[in-house]
Amino acid sequence: DIVSDILLNPKFDKAEMEKERGVILQEINMYYDSHEDHAFNLYQEAAYGDTPLGRPILGPAENIKRLQTDDLINFMKSNYTPNNLIFAAAGNIEHSELVDVAEEKFGHIASGIENTFEPMKYQGGLSTEERDIEQIQFLCGFEAPSITDDNYYACRLLAGILGSGMSSRLFQEIREERGLVYTVSAGTQCYMDTGSLFIYAGTDPSKMDEFIPALCKELKDVQINITDDELERVKSRVRSSALMSLERMHSRCNRLASTHIKHGEAQTIHEFIEKIDKISKNDIIDVARTVFSSEPTLSAVGKLDGMPRLKDISNSVKLN
Repeated sequence: DIVSDILLNPKFDKAEMEKERGVILQEINMYYDSHEDHAFNLYQEAAYGDTPLGRPILGPAENIKRLQTDDLINFMKSNYTPNNLIFAAAGNIEHSELVDVAEEKFGHIASGIENTFEPMKYQGGLSTEERDIEQIQFLCGFEAPSITDDNYYACRLLAGILGSGMSSRLFQEIREERGLVYTVSAGTQCYMDTGSLFIYAGTDPSKMDEFIPALCKELKDVQINITDDELERVKSRVRSSALMSLERMHSRCNRLASTHIKHGEAQTIHEFIEKIDKISKNDIIDVARTVFSSEPTLSAVGKLDGMPRLKDISNSVKLN
């Protein structure tokens, strides 16, 4: 009853709208003031350009100031329709019971027009902002498989080997052994039609000249050799994370909905783990060679004197 009432009978009270407008404007300022968050926003902008993926989720402040009640009502009427909704539930509930409730509460709504989205494409590039701060927030990324690509699972493991946890290559070599950064990690941002693998680091600007070659060396080395221990360790980490998510009903429910959107059907944790277990060292090496042969994306916030050129990164990570 509560969910259907929120979706079907929103009040959009003027006073509440103004209150929320103020909250969102404060959030925009908060993320801009966060050097790390702003570096990630610049990364998206450089990687995907003037497309929905390249724009901040909160949008520019001018849009938030301009929106009126009718804009929200029209948006809901156009988009919150049965053919654009997915109902997911986890816990003490029968499937037939959820179907009956959904039909009762939402069955009378006109279907509307199903949303379609223009394909997104990774482009790579550079986006920076000079700030007089002690540390530089730096991101370097490359094109990666989409979440619907079979190579996505190998790319997940590649990111884990490079920069997930204290046993990863980047953490051990660049932070622990050489002390070039105070934080370093790697991850993936994969969508239905594109994706990227990124490395994030925070360091002193004076160490950039030494950090960049060390980073490029690790990205090149992973295209040549991966050990059995690394493969099993990263698989174990991914398995454990997936299985631990089963302890939370919210995570189960969210997974049912999100995998249905991405794959057209719900993917179970065990199906996901099965795909991870099938990945070999050669699968990861092949994906690494493809990923690191793409156009790089660089973003940074801080003192930029030591920033590398895109061409230098590209030449340094490709195998001869």
